[in-house]
Order: sequence, then structure tokens, then C-alpha cells
Amino acid sequence: MVFDPFGDYKTRGYLRNVLGSKDTGELRQIEHGCFIANAESAAQTLRGHPKLSYAAILQVHRTLFQDLYPWAGTDRTITAPGLEISRGGVRGIFALPSDIQRAAEHGLLRGSDVGTIRHVPGEIMGLLKFAHPFLDGNGRALMLVHDELCRRAGFHIEWGLTSQKEYLKALTLELHDPKGKHLDTYLMPYKKQGGLDLERSVASLKALPGLNTG
Repeated sequence: MVFDPFGDYKTRGYLRNVLGSKDTGELRQIEHGCFIANAESAAQTLRGHPKLSYAAILQVHRTLFQDLYPWAGTDRTITAPGLEISRGGVRGIFALPSDIQRAAEHGLLRGSDVGTIRHVPGEIMGLLKFAHPFLDGNGRALMLVHDELCRRAGFHIEWGLTSQKEYLKALTLELHDPKGKHLDTYLMPYKKQGGLDLERSVASLKALPGLNTG
């Protein structure tokens, strides 16, 4: 079944994309192209915020995807206020629309504490992913936010050494069992000292396939 929160898939395409396309495979490729084109600008914007806020998350998503989705940068409280997002038929692994901002701000608050994110970078990623602010494009947008939180704490994740399959497996377990430290267990071996400069940081993320998990 096609994800159709607006109820107009037949007339306006998947999630009202500007092309009116119904081909989700094609759209995934275009989303990746948007990320490649706009990631540096989005990352630069994040670095300009003295303190990362929920508004910064919205701004990053808008910068990345405004060329494809007219609603880019608008969260589910506006785009689908009555819809509970599930995955694989399982409910409760993502925040309800009314809780999105609170959940994201909780992740940002903990992630902005240097001692906390150095100790539990996977937990912070899980908190941000739980918020799931947008109908699509969460993976790439939140990866940039997490990367910036890590940089401010003086380290980075060596994403080029990770496995997409194993990361997504750990992320799924984290969402189902937030206290199980699944993402921390997976990510800690790839935690390296020193924040990356803008060019290296963006290049490492651009090289990753499958960042967008909805």
C-alpha cells in the first residue's frame, strides 16, 4: 500500500512531489541527488547556529528537499496532524505529531551536552530518529544534525567504515528497545577523536548509500 497521508496520490503523485511522480524508486534517486546538491549548504547553516534548536532541524530539511517537496521543512504537526506513523505494522516507535517537537528537543538537549553525546552517541541518534519530524527525508536531515552535534563535542563517526545493513538493523532495534543501547554498541567502535572540517564531513556523508530511511 502506498503511503498517502494527503489522500491525493492519484492526482498529485507521491507526497505531492513537484514532478507529480508516482515512481518511488525514481524519487529515492532524486532525493539522493537533492542531498548531494544541498548537503554542504545545510551543514553550513547548522554550523551558523550558536545552539542547535528544533527550528534548525526544520531549516536543514527545507534546505535539502525544497526543490522536490513543497512541504519540505514542515513537520508532521502540519502535514499529517492526525496520522500515527508505523513501520512494518508496528506502532509506537515514532513520536505522535503532538510530541514531535518535544521529542526532538529532548534529543538536542542531551546531544548538546558534550559529556553525554561522547558517552552515548547512539542513544542521541535514536532519540532524534524517534522524533521522526517529517513525512520523508528524516534519515538524511537527522544524520546532518547528529554529525554537527558530534563535531561540537570534538569527535566524529567514521561512517565510511560502517555497514548500511548493520546500522539499519541496530537502528531498528534501538527504536523498538530504546534502553537496549543497540546503536551505542554498534557505533562506538567507529567513534573517532576530532571533529571534521566542513568539506570532509559532508564528503563522508555524501558517500553513504541508504541514508534516507523515511
